[in-house]
Amino acid sequence: MSRAFLRSPLAFPSSDLFTHKSRVLRRSFLSTTSIALCSHVHAQTSAMSDASGFFGPSQMTGIALSPEGLRVAIRVRAASGREILAVISLDTMAQTVVFGSANADVGNLVWLSDSRLAFTLADIETPHGKQDAGPGLFAVNADGSDYRQVVERQPVWLKNGNDTQKLEP
Repeated sequence: MSRAFLRSPLAFPSSDLFTHKSRVLRRSFLSTTSIALCSHVHAQTSAMSDASGFFGPSQMTGIALSPEGLRVAIRVRAASGREILAVISLDTMAQTVVFGSANADVGNLVWLSDSRLAFTLADIETPHGKQDAGPGLFAVNADGSDYRQVVERQPVWLKNGNDTQKLEP
């Protein structure tokens, strides 16, 4: 048989009927699925009492993956409204809060190595013109240990030289 004959509708007379039936079945399946999904979404949205969750402050405001890809550092909003720094271990999904302060928010964050983070501080509650402290620079291990202040937030005229004390804003 020639190729032109195989391509003609005469070679397979039921092929048009088969493709028509499969199209109808696909369309009916898609419409049934979309109706079920719409009703499920409608049931979920009708259960919500208001839209305040969409217009409130974000719960997670920053994220950084460790160089090995085993941990994620996240900047999240605590119940107090301040942004804190937490680390999630991706193999166990264990969460550890490594820094939080009542007087400042975590600003920028970056991984220094697979187990150590550096971050700055900010104050999102105070307008920029009224802030009296710089961002500083801080370092902490992924498990929350060995917290160090690397750069001062405010000018210090006299220091005792003891860098092991915990300096918070």
